[in-house]
Amino acid sequence: LLSYKQEHGHTSVPQSEKPLGTWVNSQRIEHVKYLRWIELDDNEDNTELPKTSMNEQHKKLLDDVGFVWDAVAHTWITRYEELCDFRREHGHCVVPRSNGRLGAWVEKMRIEHKKYNTLLTEENPNHSKLKTILTQNRVQKLNDI
Repeated sequence: LLSYKQEHGHTSVPQSEKPLGTWVNSQRIEHVKYLRWIELDDNEDNTELPKTSMNEQHKKLLDDVGFVWDAVAHTWITRYEELCDFRREHGHCVVPRSNGRLGAWVEKMRIEHKKYNTLLTEENPNHSKLKTILTQNRVQKLNDI
């Protein structure tokens, strides 16, 4: 992971880059389990919780190298910042699809925004099947650009 970070400048290893990407993903899964364990009250029953290999020392080592625990949130923030930069440079947010990752992300956010709006209207019979990565806070941030 340290070599990857030195070469790429970050620890967000894609899962497709095996075996490191697989290991990084497993650390995220173990972290979620670990958080559930540490949130337990001493009197709560922990027999239903899955065991985890994550511990405080292991988490700290990963934290110290800038490990990204939530890849989805990290990507969202990164692309949002790129969109803000694009707006400052071009004066608008109409990013062409051909503009690489940012163009694809903007297109996806437009689709997600439609889903988000659909979820807000109770008239849609399929709204319970829809999921979106947008939250009220994210929608507000995009609207504020």
